Formats: sequence, structure tokens, C-alpha cells
Amino acid sequence: MLPAGSPEISRIAGADILNAWHLPCLGTPPKSGVFFNERAGRLTLTLSWRNTAITPAERDVMLGRLQADLLGTENTEPAHVV
Repeated sequence: MLPAGSPEISRIAGADILNAWHLPCLGTPPKSGVFFNERAGRLTLTLSWRNTAITPAERDVMLGRLQADLLGTENTEPAHVV
């Protein structure tokens, strides 16, 4: 785990660090979260939710809105869910 605000750390145990992100904890309701992180000029967005926290339709709206807001476009295609 990298200490917060550690852009000067570029290697751990001999391996290059290419990206780093927040590992969210989902506790009390609403059991969902939107987390942003920036490292080396790269923005990482992590969306976390429990299956019962939001419906698939709500998830699609949330992902589509975030994608449109971040890209500055209105997207009619569904966002990619991993």
C-alpha cells in the first residue's frame, strides 16, 4: 500500500508502479461509493456498490452520467461495467 500523497515512490519490491488507486470500504448504508484518485497525471475512478444497494437501471444511469460528465459528452451507449 502506498502512503497518501506519495508521487515520488515509483517502485516497490523492484516492480514499477504504473498506477495506484483507492481500495474502498463499503460499510453502512447506502453501501455504494464513487472514489477518484490521481497519480502521475492519470485519473482513476472506482465505483463500488453492493448488489442490493442500487438496481441495474440506477447503475446504468450513474455510470452513463459519470462518463458523460468526465468526457464532456452525452453518451447514448451504456458504460462499460467491469
